[in-house]
Amino acid sequence: MVKNVVQEQRMKGYFIEAARKMIKSEGVRVISIRSVADEAGYSYATLYNYFKNLKDLIFCAAGEFITELTDFIKARKHPELKGIDRVRSLTKAYINFFVQYPAIFDLFFCEKITDVSSNKELTDTVYSYLFTLLNEDWEVYGKSNKLSPEKLMNLIEAHHNMIHGMLLFYLNKRNQIEYKEFIVQYDNLFNQLISIK
Repeated sequence: MVKNVVQEQRMKGYFIEAARKMIKSEGVRVISIRSVADEAGYSYATLYNYFKNLKDLIFCAAGEFITELTDFIKARKHPELKGIDRVRSLTKAYINFFVQYPAIFDLFFCEKITDVSSNKELTDTVYSYLFTLLNEDWEVYGKSNKLSPEKLMNLIEAHHNMIHGMLLFYLNKRNQIEYKEFIVQYDNLFNQLISIK
């Protein structure tokens, strides 16, 4: 029984890894059950033994991408930073991840989420990830600047929307700038945002 569970997890892992690899390199729109099965080295009929459909497989791959994003940011954390300095640092790590893996950004924020997953928990996790990541440090900033809860929430939401809008334009080459310029632009906009009291 235990052997069957281990075997099932291993087989699922092969297909998830193949899907992740393909999404990263080609984007979610081009993958199919057959192409993922081919990439994993198995028949598409075998894939159906482990996943109901392509949505189910992409859901599992998206969950792995969230773990990958978390690990990426943890590796770039600066424990000595607190409050607004850590908000800036963690946000830059978040930005850097999606600049390195634009297809994951597309999967998370550009695809119609109901086409990818009907799992509300996943969609909520993706949407709230940056809020959760920065929550503690925004609270520190809000208290030290005596911001009302409403003003702090407006600031947090403006920052959240600014980051995703900037990434959308940058990754789609709408503004022809280099990554260093993009980060300078972020810093300038961030400074303006936090100067509004």
